[in-house]
Amino acid sequence: MLVQEPLSTRRPSVLIAERERLIAMELAHQLEDRGYNVCAITSFGQDALFLAQQCRPDLLVLDVLLGDGMSGRDVARAINTQRTTPVVFLSTWSDQQIDHSGLLSCWWRCLLKPFTAEDLAASLNELTLGGNST
Repeated sequence: MLVQEPLSTRRPSVLIAERERLIAMELAHQLEDRGYNVCAITSFGQDALFLAQQCRPDLLVLDVLLGDGMSGRDVARAINTQRTTPVVFLSTWSDQQIDHSGLLSCWWRCLLKPFTAEDLAASLNELTLGGNST
């Protein structure tokens, strides 16, 4: 059985699923500079599901449209059936155009592209410990 340290005593882990690899790498760099542990990066929904089982991230950063036709919403729903994992969705669509049914609104945020690293960090911070981390 895997026992994790309390989130308050360690760096929050993040899984990034972004269809554009260069953007994903830059996001990872920016988040690591801000104290997050990026445990996995992928461009595909099926890979994100597999990687989430392996690294059990505290937070998800998901592009709404992924490279294999699977949506970030589908990934979030599948992962959240096993354990509650807060999500920041990345999209060029407005929040009102994204179907978030099946997700508790207190566990997700949506950032419109383009966004800044500060915007992403602020959204992740809101979702972790009520904004009391990093």
